[in-house]
Amino acid sequence: MHPDELKEILTADPRPLILEFWAPWCAPCRRMAPVLEKISAQYGDRVRLVKINADESADLAQSLKVMGIPTLIAYAQGSEVQRHTGALNDTQ
Repeated sequence: MHPDELKEILTADPRPLILEFWAPWCAPCRRMAPVLEKISAQYGDRVRLVKINADESADLAQSLKVMGIPTLIAYAQGSEVQRHTGALNDTQ
């Protein structure tokens, strides 16, 4: 994803946005995938989840200061409101 694409998503979609930076080789990312799929299915009409391959979008990851994966970044009204690096489970 290009930074301009992210900017367009942030301005065009009024729903809160969660970016997930991941990579196919990342074991914690793979463990977390079913949890995020469950959340996306449950809240998909109220929250937008966008998966970003950190290897393929290294420039975007660098511009957002993503230092490790998995990293989740939550946006509300176009501004970052929360960030978490590391795996989560469905109880967190």
